[in-house]
Amino acid sequence: MISTKNLTLIIIVLIFPLFSIACTEKAEEKIGNEIGEKVLEKTLDEDVDIDTKDKNVSVENSDGSFEAGENLEWPSDKMNPLPNPKKNIVSVSELSEDNSILVSAEFDDSKEAREYLQDVKDLGYKQHSIEENGESFVYIGYKEDNTKVTIGYLDIYKTTQISMTRDSDDAKEFFKGE
Repeated sequence: MISTKNLTLIIIVLIFPLFSIACTEKAEEKIGNEIGEKVLEKTLDEDVDIDTKDKNVSVENSDGSFEAGENLEWPSDKMNPLPNPKKNIVSVSELSEDNSILVSAEFDDSKEAREYLQDVKDLGYKQHSIEENGESFVYIGYKEDNTKVTIGYLDIYKTTQISMTRDSDDAKEFFKGE
């Protein structure tokens, strides 16, 4: 029969390595975050907050925020009234100075991206311009509530960039000429 003292020693021997591994991973992650923050803070000359979790990375400073990873959440509150494309969101970038947000999503092909573009146009956005190159395209549209939408699909990456700027000076100018 194993004594209480030996049982305690066995538990410590078995659990300590697991605890050490968990602490090491967290420590490495924390050290990496702190190094990244210091480098960015020196470069930008301002406070920066970096967080890594679930293989995603987020960076915040006074100018806005950036998040990259997989299956990020669609920022419906900030992209309203644009529809959620229900695709893998790989990055979300928000610039407070421009009052804008940029979302990158993976689309299977140009057809899906163009269907999404049509859904956006159906919301009342008026086309300012569209540039096309093969299956890739960039669309800029404005709405009378002074929002600007840019949607760009890059066939080589199967990625669509969806950008919305609120209170856009470009939108104001666009409707001034009508």
